[in-house]
Amino acid sequence: MNGIKAKTLVFATMKGGSGKTTLSYNLACMLAEKSKVLCIDIDPQCNLSSNFCVDIWDENLMSVADIFENGEVDPLNVTIFSPLPQLETLDLIPSTIYLYGTELNLVMKSMREQILTSYMMFHKEFFNFYDYIIIDTPPNFGICTQNCLLVADHVILVTDPDCNSPRGADIFINHWNATRKRAGKEDNVDGFIINNVERTRISSNTIKYINDHPILSKIKFKTTIPHTTRFKECGDQNLPITLLKTEKKNEEVSRQKAETVLRSLLDEMKERGIV
Repeated sequence: MNGIKAKTLVFATMKGGSGKTTLSYNLACMLAEKSKVLCIDIDPQCNLSSNFCVDIWDENLMSVADIFENGEVDPLNVTIFSPLPQLETLDLIPSTIYLYGTELNLVMKSMREQILTSYMMFHKEFFNFYDYIIIDTPPNFGICTQNCLLVADHVILVTDPDCNSPRGADIFINHWNATRKRAGKEDNVDGFIINNVERTRISSNTIKYINDHPILSKIKFKTTIPHTTRFKECGDQNLPITLLKTEKKNEEVSRQKAETVLRSLLDEMKERGIV
């Protein structure tokens, strides 16, 4: 985005349960090992915020909802600094369950899809402190999601090996193409991650569908993310895969394999100039 030096990556999907949040959480934590990273949770399910141990039921919690409802709010007041003590260079603007009501209130606002763009530009000194801004979106094409897509340098779609998930990506791309053209935004959907892959016929058929798809085949990453219990434990322990605590040797082996795969994905993103 013009005026914002930080690379803004938006993770999106049209189907819940694809593992998008866990993936964006882990990639953000890996980037924070060497860079300054800001995570922004736009999903009213608040899973990303919960991964950072944020009390999403706190009525006094200042969150991303305050940005959409009050463009004059100071970003310092809505940001939680270093929510993960092991990664001091990683900050978070949390979500809240009350974001559902915020979305409804935006319907009657003019220029409602540009609220986040205007906010970030007005506070560009704050956002330019970071090297990367990672935004997790809800599995829909609502107003808040469109705000994120408009500020994104790169939109990364996430799918699981379910026949409905890549078709949801189709719908997402069609909706976004129509919206971005009206807004004068270039095509920024340039990554497609196949997540939770298992050795099943359904996974094989889904991957074949994607490989034969005229658009998805061009933007998909070669690295696919296998299904593993270790990723689910990230949410349970509120720790990324790199810091996950294991008790048994086989658990540590699978943790290391999961970390290796994510680092391979990150390397591929670097090769493409996404990070």
